[in-house]
Amino acid sequence: MLSKYSWPSLKPEEKRRLVLEGAGILFAREGVDFPMPSLAQELGVGIGTIYRQMGSKDDILAALVIERLGIFQAKYEALRDENDAFNALAAAVDYTVDQILIDQIATLSFDLALDRPDVAERRAQAAAVLQGLIEAAKATGELREDADVMDLRMVFRAARTAELLAPGGGRRLVALTFSGLRNHPA
Repeated sequence: MLSKYSWPSLKPEEKRRLVLEGAGILFAREGVDFPMPSLAQELGVGIGTIYRQMGSKDDILAALVIERLGIFQAKYEALRDENDAFNALAAAVDYTVDQILIDQIATLSFDLALDRPDVAERRAQAAAVLQGLIEAAKATGELREDADVMDLRMVFRAARTAELLAPGGGRRLVALTFSGLRNHPA
C-alpha cells in the first residue's frame, strides 16, 4: 500500500494524486498491462473506487502522460533562454532521452499510439516548444534545415529500444543522430 490514509476523508485532488502515484509505481514495476485489481490493492481501496475517481486505466494512463508532457514542456521552456541554441536543443533531447530510458510513461508521451484528444493537445503544446528550440538552432546555422520535431520523436521512440539491445545504446543512438542533424560545413 502507498500509505496509511482514510480514503473517504481525502479531498478529490488528493485521491487523484494517490491514484496517479500508485499507477506510476505499477507501470514502472509491471508495465502498462498491469491489472486494475493490482492498483486497487496498491491503494488499499476497491476497484470501483478507482473507476469513480479516475475512470478507466486508459484515463489514468492519459493523465500520467499529460503530466509527463507538462514536465517536458516546462524543461523545454526553461531552455529557450540559453545563449547557445544548439546546446539548448541538445540539452532538451538529452533530458527527454534520460527520462525515456527510466520511465515507460515518458516513452508513451511521444508515442503516436495513445490517440486521445487530451493527450494530442498536450503533446502538440510540448512539441511546439521543442520545435521552437529546433528553429532557434537552425537560425544559428548549426542544425540542418530539414530537421523537425518528428525526427526527434523517432529518436525518442528508438532510444528505449536501442537501450534494450545494449546498455548505453539509447545514448549512442542520440549521439549518432545529433551528429547527423548537425549542419557540417562543406
